[in-house]
This record gives sequence, C-alpha cells and structure tokens, in this order.
Amino acid sequence: MPDDDDDDGSGRDSPNDADLKTLDLGLTLKSDLKNMVKEKTGLYNRLRSIQYDNDFVARICQQVYPHFAVAPNLRCGAWYVKPAWPRVVQHPVYFKSTDGHYNNWDFNLRRANLHLLAAIQDHHGIVIVDSTRKGKRFPDALSKTVPIWCCVLNRAVAKIFGIQTFDVDLHTSPRTVSRSEHSQIEERLDIWAERILQSAFTLPRLSKPLRPIWVSPDTEVPPQLSLATDFHPVVCLSASEMVEDGVERRHGYCYVQGSGDDHESWSQGLSPSTYWRHLDQIVSASHDAIDAVVANIVEQDSPTSGNASWS
Repeated sequence: MPDDDDDDGSGRDSPNDADLKTLDLGLTLKSDLKNMVKEKTGLYNRLRSIQYDNDFVARICQQVYPHFAVAPNLRCGAWYVKPAWPRVVQHPVYFKSTDGHYNNWDFNLRRANLHLLAAIQDHHGIVIVDSTRKGKRFPDALSKTVPIWCCVLNRAVAKIFGIQTFDVDLHTSPRTVSRSEHSQIEERLDIWAERILQSAFTLPRLSKPLRPIWVSPDTEVPPQLSLATDFHPVVCLSASEMVEDGVERRHGYCYVQGSGDDHESWSQGLSPSTYWRHLDQIVSASHDAIDAVVANIVEQDSPTSGNASWS
C-alpha cells in the first residue's frame, strides 16, 4: 500500500526533485533570455546605433544632396537629423505610417504637410528622414504615405492651375509595393485630390511635379539628382540598415535597427531635442555609465525632456 504522504489525491504522481529542478532551470533560462534581449535593445545599444545611423544620414544630406531641404519625419526621424544642419525644415513634418498600411491608405488633411512645398521649391527638392524596425528596409510612411502625398498634390495642382504637362502618375518602389497594391492605391487618388481641392487649403503653383526617390544603407549608388531634373525630388531616406532579427552584434555594442522608433519604451525620458543638445556627453559615455549620464541630463533638462519635438 502506498504511503499516504506520497498521494495528493489526484491520481497523478507528485513532482519529484528532478522535475522541480528541470522546471526551475527552464524558468531561469527563459528569464536569462529575456534579460539578454532587453540588454541588446537597451539604452546604450540604442544610442550607439542611432549614432552609427546618423553618420549615414549626414553623408546623404550634406554630401550627396547638399542643396535639398532636410526634414525629419516625426517622431522617429528626429533622432537622425541634427537641428543645426543647414536647410533643415524647422516645423514638424508628420507622414504617418498607418496612412500607408495595406487597405488603410489615405491622404489625411490633418497631416497635409503643405508647409514643405515652399522648402521644396526654394531648394529644388527635399530629403525626408525616417527609419523602421526589423523586417523592412523602409517604413510605410516612406514607401507609401509619401508617394501618395506627392501624387495627390501633383494631381490637385495640375487641375487647379490647368497644367497639362505635369506627371500625375503614382510612383512607388516595386521592391516594397506590389503591383496589386499599387493599383488599389491608384483607384483612390482622384478622390483624395478632390478632397484637398474642396478643402480650405490654398495650394501654391509648383514649378515642377513632385516625385519620390528611395535611398537606404542598402542603396549601392544613390541616384544623382541635378537641379535640372524635370521634377522636384522627394528623397525618402531610411536611416537604418536592415539586419536579421533587427539586432546584430558589432564591435563594442549591438546594432539595433530603427533604434529611434517608439522611444518612450527605451529612452528613459531622453527626447530627440535633448539628445542633440547633449550629444557629446552622451556619445562619450561608457556602457556602464550611460544610464546615470542620461538620468542626469534628463533631470537637468526636465522642462523639455518630455517634448517629442526635435527642435
């Protein structure tokens, strides 16, 4: 007869020491893995990754396209554009990714971004900077929302000013937008153009139509765009390299793709504007010191530390 102490009354064997040790080991490994992932995408690695991406963005904006205006797309893009650079648009720019999500495409009048048109005319083009996390080279804001914006404004301007020679076609990258999706977006363009024509907005006469161009760290040779092109280039610049699983071991740190995205979840109160004001202090901080350095900066800069603006 079994000992009463060994029977829990359920008809099942009670877990023995080996079972408990195995369970404990599994929980420990799961906890360790979670901590490793958190460490890889933590504050130090995020800021080092942003610094790395900044070098690429600076080269494109300052050397490849030195005449074009520059605009960070809020909020992620604000981490990659230094406000003190020349030709930076000083008013917020917001092309929302959800306006480019599949079957949710939209031209939203609340995000018309018409103030960009003057900068584009004055500088013969613009570079819009953004980034995205793992799985994509370009955020939907750059691959679809901006192309929709360009095409809708081209159609509206061509209609209101009677310009017959304007390119009013939708331009998307076949690497990121399928032919089927492209066609579905096309079907809605005239509706959106009429929407802005019926609004209270006043559209300026553009000297050339707008056309999106895509550049990322994977672009071997960025397109050479002279001031003599027959369109105003709208360069959609994705700041981050596309890496497997969104994280890649580098010398001295882990590179995190799209580090500037969703900064409330990792920045410990640091905002893009605060980051740029204290850049030297932040980039010189060690892995062990970075949390304390950022905490001190945020405390000193507390009146603006919660501001998502970059300027």
